Amino acid sequence: MEAAQEHELNLALSTLVKSGIEAGIDAGVGHNILYRSDRNGQNVPPYTNSIDNLRDAGNYLIKITH
Repeated sequence: MEAAQEHELNLALSTLVKSGIEAGIDAGVGHNILYRSDRNGQNVPPYTNSIDNLRDAGNYLIKITH
């Protein structure tokens, strides 16, 4: 949240790609992408995208922005 304020980021228009996405969801990040290989049995919310690698994340972001 500090970085968002400091850099004037619009979290609703941002994307978070990592293994723990709860903070992104709680902060109102618009797109949360979970690494499947890191989820360690986490229950993934149905509205959360999951990927195997960063290429998949890039392809997803291109798809939703065009």
